[in-house]
Amino acid sequence: MGEGEEYELLELFETYDELSVAQIAEKLEWEEELARRCTSELEKKGLVKTQDGKVCVNKEVKIGDMLNWAEIDSRVLKEFNV
Repeated sequence: MGEGEEYELLELFETYDELSVAQIAEKLEWEEELARRCTSELEKKGLVKTQDGKVCVNKEVKIGDMLNWAEIDSRVLKEFNV
């Protein structure tokens, strides 16, 4: 499983507020195990959360929380006044 699957799963939440792992697997035509692993990885990263058997985007996370600032070229930060 790679970032491609994670992005694909996150894109579902542009349309749906919450989904079960079974629904994610069905909509993405994945095995449930892949949907479960991908959901688990995104949950570890803080991007999604699971409540009452449903997965949803963690809206408490801000974009800056997801960035590794040390990996961003300082010239890019300066260009965007960050």
